[in-house]
Amino acid sequence: MRMTAQIINLVVCTIIIIFGVYGLIYEDSQGGSTLVMILGVLICLFNIKRINRRFPK
Repeated sequence: MRMTAQIINLVVCTIIIIFGVYGLIYEDSQGGSTLVMILGVLICLFNIKRINRRFPK
């Protein structure tokens, strides 16, 4: 169960970061895209901490 949660977390964070990179390359709002990428990283780190707390080794 722990591995499944980590894989889902990684997929979601990757999609958020790719969306931010796409906005950075193809859109005009660079500030918003940078914010989306930072938000993706923070969500990833928060979820890793939450997964480790819920499913201890």
